[in-house]
Amino acid sequence: MGSLLQLILLFFILRKAWYLIVNLKYAYRGLNHGTKAIIAIVIVLLLLFVFLNQGKVVSSIIKTYGETNFSKFNPIRDLGNFILFDSNKNESLHKTTPLSYKDSLVSKCESSYNTCRDISIQKYDISISLIKAEKFTNKAEAEEFYNIWKGPLQFRLETEIIGWGHNKKIEDSFPVVLFALKTKGPEGQLPVVLVCDNSGNLIKHSRSQLLCG
Repeated sequence: MGSLLQLILLFFILRKAWYLIVNLKYAYRGLNHGTKAIIAIVIVLLLLFVFLNQGKVVSSIIKTYGETNFSKFNPIRDLGNFILFDSNKNESLHKTTPLSYKDSLVSKCESSYNTCRDISIQKYDISISLIKAEKFTNKAEAEEFYNIWKGPLQFRLETEIIGWGHNKKIEDSFPVVLFALKTKGPEGQLPVVLVCDNSGNLIKHSRSQLLCG
């Protein structure tokens, strides 16, 4: 319906423009020769300017055309703000736009990891590549990630987090953030998993793994 109204409006606009052009022709005939000469010179100068600056003019026209949102000219869409033509109007009143944000624990853990990594790179001749980092809220998923990416010298996730011979439960340590890394030094290349606790700091065992403390 909006497109149909646009076509009808375009018809009347073109017809009115044609009448204006015809009237301008008769008005031009009534001008004296001096005014006609000035208008002709101005038109020639404009055409010459366009010819000498084809690239700028054409690119400007193309850019304007590309940036123009023709849907704004749809009268039905515009009237939808005042009448009930827009079927999504009532729905939009009950929707909220989700906010994009980074988890605070992940941010703290990334900061702790970056600090430790920088120390290791500066102190030792090694390179460190981050494969992936994920936050976990349960033991099963965290252990699966750990067992896939851990290095050959690492133990179990539970041992790294709570140590040996402690009565503490690993479930009490969640959530945690695990970093899967690839380290390369004079001895070769090794994978390693670092553990960041729920306070946002790398655990002592992970700091030792990365040689930063």
